[in-house]
Amino acid sequence: MECKKCGNTLRSGENFCTICGYYNDREEAKKEEKKKLDVDFDDDDDDDFFSDPNKESKEEVVETEEFFPEENIEVEDLLPSFIGEDYEKMKEEPFNLYACLLNWLYCIYRKLYIEGILGLIITSAVIIFLRFYSLIYFIIQLPILGYFFNRYYLSFSRKKVEKIINNNKKLTRTALENLCKKKGRVNGIVTLFLYAIFLVGTIAGLVFIHPKLPTGIYAKKNAEYYSTCSEYLKTVYQDVLNNPQYVYIQEGVCYVQETTPSYYDVYLKGTASNHNVYFYYSTKSGRIVLEETTEDQIEYEVKEREGTITSGEKALLERLREVEKRYNNIFNQAEAESKKKDRIEKHSFVFSKEEIVR
Repeated sequence: MECKKCGNTLRSGENFCTICGYYNDREEAKKEEKKKLDVDFDDDDDDDFFSDPNKESKEEVVETEEFFPEENIEVEDLLPSFIGEDYEKMKEEPFNLYACLLNWLYCIYRKLYIEGILGLIITSAVIIFLRFYSLIYFIIQLPILGYFFNRYYLSFSRKKVEKIINNNKKLTRTALENLCKKKGRVNGIVTLFLYAIFLVGTIAGLVFIHPKLPTGIYAKKNAEYYSTCSEYLKTVYQDVLNNPQYVYIQEGVCYVQETTPSYYDVYLKGTASNHNVYFYYSTKSGRIVLEETTEDQIEYEVKEREGTITSGEKALLERLREVEKRYNNIFNQAEAESKKKDRIEKHSFVFSKEEIVR
């Protein structure tokens, strides 16, 4: 039995059409079929009719024309059915906040499965293998996705709707709208399922894959930084020994600048006359240069307490105090990095006096 409205073939016992939703009364259909047979039997051309089972009666041709009226259905007419209630918003607004916040999950939610899955795979890889650049990745990627999503999705939807129209030319407008609703719109269940897989995969990668990678990636670079720092500290140690004021060196620290790894900041800590003395050397000029020493800090601090310090001396005192502060920051950072062994690229190193003079 065929649907009286759209011509779709109905299954046995099925009254409602799965394409257009029209209700077909089987009893009424049987009566009409019997009436057609009676008319065909009395027709003069009944022999030709029964001899050619593929031949259609005039009534059937007219009925078919009623099912499939010649109607010019454009892609834009069906886009609201395919996209849903957000159609006007996507058409008018250049930025999609949901795409920006939900990221690739929103692509999957909108049935952009290929784009969404590839995006989740890339995101997971960045988190696992380039963990320290993840923040930069999200800062760049999130607004870009929010800005381009509406335009891309509208283009994607037009192609899908055009394909639906070309593949179902015999369907009525109502049937095409129902088909667009089924093929388009959103899918929350698949989104949650793939998001769960993404979380499990990413966490597993961080636990089982990531700890094994940096040993080979960072170990060589850290050893190179350590060796260069050691050479610089030996050089500045010899320079301090030539200082006319006697200073007993205790330890030293070295900081490799993250933005310019060829630049090193080298510090030595010693004691002289029962107070700490710091020496700060720089390699920015291509050679080791003494930038600051806190040998005169005690003298300026005495003047400060007595109220006899000048404005220039006070500014210099603050600068010398900053040297001690930077030294302590590098020392603390080096201790924190040492606990992570070679799982990160280190930039701060601490050397005892024994290691310096070795």
